[in-house]
Amino acid sequence: ATSLWLENHSMDIVMGMDRTSKQTHIRAGNGVHKAFLDRRRQIEGWLKGHTHFLNPTNKVILDIEKRSFEDPHLKKLFTNSAMVRNEVLKYYNTDPAKVEVIHNGVEHEALGQIFGEWEEIRERIISERNLNHEDHHIVFIGNGYLRKGLVPLMRGLAQLKNYPFHLHVIGKEKNISTYREHARALGLKNQTTFLGPQPATTPFYALADTVAIP
Repeated sequence: ATSLWLENHSMDIVMGMDRTSKQTHIRAGNGVHKAFLDRRRQIEGWLKGHTHFLNPTNKVILDIEKRSFEDPHLKKLFTNSAMVRNEVLKYYNTDPAKVEVIHNGVEHEALGQIFGEWEEIRERIISERNLNHEDHHIVFIGNGYLRKGLVPLMRGLAQLKNYPFHLHVIGKEKNISTYREHARALGLKNQTTFLGPQPATTPFYALADTVAIP
C-alpha cells in the first residue's frame, strides 16, 4: 500500500526503519538477512542451512531486502556497525557512498551512576549468585540466541582448556532447553548460567569482565 501511494505522491525523503521498497533513506537496524542465513548454514550444516533459502518467508524477505538495498532511488542506507555495512556491500550491489555507519547511542546521564558504581554492583551480584571471584565473567545479552551467535560463542569457549571463566546468558529464547543441552554436550554445563529475560540488563554489564557480541 505504501509503494502504491508513493507512486502517485512525490516526496523528497522517505525514511524507513525496515526492509520495504520505495525508500530514499533506510536504517538497516535488523542487519542483512542474507548474511544471517549464511551464518546459519555454517552452524547447522549445508543441507539444513540450504533449506532456509527455500523457505517462502525467507525468500520474500530476501527479495524485499535486495529491492530496497539496490533501489536506484535510495540516497542513504544507515547501519549501526561496520560489520553490517560490509555485509551490505558484500551481498548487494549498493553504492558504497550511500552506506553510512551511525552507531547506537548511549544514554550517559541515565547510566552514569550505574557505571560509576560498577565495582559495588559487581560485588553484590557475585555475592547474591554465589559466583567465584576468580572466574573471568563473560556476559552474553540478546533475544534469539541463534541470530545473536550463541552457538559459535560456546564452541569457542569450549576450546579454553583449564581457563577459569563463567558464561552468563541473558535474553529471551523459546528453545532455551536446546542451548542448555548444547552447553552440556560441550562440557560447559557448570560454566554456563542461562538467566533468561531480565527486567534490567545494565547491572550485568557491571559484572562482566568481557561482554561477548558474537
